[in-house]
Amino acid sequence: MTIYQPRPTLITLKTSIVLLILLGATSPMAGNFPATGQTSCYSFTGILIPCENTGQDGEIQAGKTLKYKDDGKKGTITDLNTLLVWEKKSSDNGIHDKNKTYTWKEAFNIHVATLNNTCEKNETLVCNSDADCAPIGGSCGFAGKRDWRIPNVKELQSIMNYEVPMDLENFNIPIVSAEFNTNCIEGINVLTGSCAMARPYWTSTSCASNMPELLNCAWYGDFLSGNIGSLERSEPLHVRALRGGLQK
Repeated sequence: MTIYQPRPTLITLKTSIVLLILLGATSPMAGNFPATGQTSCYSFTGILIPCENTGQDGEIQAGKTLKYKDDGKKGTITDLNTLLVWEKKSSDNGIHDKNKTYTWKEAFNIHVATLNNTCEKNETLVCNSDADCAPIGGSCGFAGKRDWRIPNVKELQSIMNYEVPMDLENFNIPIVSAEFNTNCIEGINVLTGSCAMARPYWTSTSCASNMPELLNCAWYGDFLSGNIGSLERSEPLHVRALRGGLQK
């Protein structure tokens, strides 16, 4: 028996296209995997050379060119490839201060908890809803949002810019694009500047191991060397929160 299959009409084709778009064609991560930022090439002894015909990262530049937008008075930076929104860091001794460090547990229970449960216009005021912040004219949560979290290891590495030289002499230059480290002077807040440290930052990714002595660790990203490594969760490291990118 032959089952009749109607030919797709223009309307059904349009509907299918719309459904494809809604179901993932516009997913922030679809086809927008970020490049490393590297545009230079080196000889096997580490000397800078022309990139032509080397096959190195600096020639191929696979992935989308790193591109970020400072969100101005929100105190955040948006990755225009992944659409992840990142917390800016400050130098004002507040919750966003670049020098603050946390154990892995504190990264969740102190840093992220503070971002999600204080008023955007006064981060010393605890809130459970926007109504708690209404008297000062703001919303509950950093930048008016309450879904801040610790990045996983791949998310954190995505903002490393491997064209920035490693500063192995002074340890002062983080390997990030300028949007993450601009006008970082003493006293600057996240609305008027942007700071970064050439140091390790925690991720939300735990170690997986069949050795019990290695299970109490988590992964970090080092913004001095560009390395990814793991440490015991009791170590105090830096933290930069983000939101978005939760497509499954």
